[in-house]
Amino acid sequence: MGMQSRACSRTSRRGFSLTELAIVLAGVGLVLAVIWTASTSVWHDYRRHKFVEQMVTLIQNVRDHYGPIGHLPGADGDDMVPELINRSLVPQEMVKSNTEVVTALGEGLILFRRAGPTSGSSDIIAMEAHLEPADCTKVLMMLPVLSPEMGVSYLAADNGSVNIDLKNISDPGGGISLPLDLNTAVTWCDTSTFGGGYASIFMFVKLRN
Repeated sequence: MGMQSRACSRTSRRGFSLTELAIVLAGVGLVLAVIWTASTSVWHDYRRHKFVEQMVTLIQNVRDHYGPIGHLPGADGDDMVPELINRSLVPQEMVKSNTEVVTALGEGLILFRRAGPTSGSSDIIAMEAHLEPADCTKVLMMLPVLSPEMGVSYLAADNGSVNIDLKNISDPGGGISLPLDLNTAVTWCDTSTFGGGYASIFMFVKLRN
């Protein structure tokens, strides 16, 4: 009876074997990997949506302020970042310094003045953002470039461009579907043609339609 009790006691105290521990650790690692991948994807999606939100807010602020005048200060090609920051037209979260703005995707944003294409037409605020190709693709599919409140007249990336005519209701993109579909956006953001790791998105925004 005593021998059986000691044998049971030894059996009940037996820990996990190395094989069992390895299986458990592998399972935990797999679960953590899935959670990490999902959270990273959600974070990237949030940052892209935030980028688009920042662009919309900035454009609307600029158009509201300068639209009634129809002109920007300075000469053609002038950097507009200090001017827009000074007038509090850039969302505060984007202001890195008195001369620099950054987006939710972590890259700088270039803003400069372009004179109107014809005499008497409104000036244009030109915007250039450098993004990772994957971010470039998603953003091109999300930008509300057909919204009249945006005033976008030209959209481009490294390997594609389109003039936007909001007055042409049936075909504002001149044969290009807007917002861009996935295949077109991927092609536009392909950086292999010019080299380098970043794709560029360009927008021309009219101060008034």
